[in-house]
Amino acid sequence: RGQYVCALNRLHCNANVPVLIISGDRDPVIPVSHAYAAHEAMPHSRLHIIPGAMHHPHAECTETVAGLIDDFIEAHGGNARTATAAATVSL
Repeated sequence: RGQYVCALNRLHCNANVPVLIISGDRDPVIPVSHAYAAHEAMPHSRLHIIPGAMHHPHAECTETVAGLIDDFIEAHGGNARTATAAATVSL
């Protein structure tokens, strides 16, 4: 049950960019263990597991996810309001 494709052998491609991993602890599609494995493979990443969230935390916990993204952008020298307004997001 869960996702059959594994990206662990490709995560090194993200070694030079900031990475934010957001996952729900009740995701029935991609097990939360995949988020932990991705974070372990990319020690520079930031991991947030949202309690009670399923496969679409951005829709289920909108304010929480928006706050995490704003904080992440600001932590990496960006202006969250400008970057968020200008960003094209694919979820």
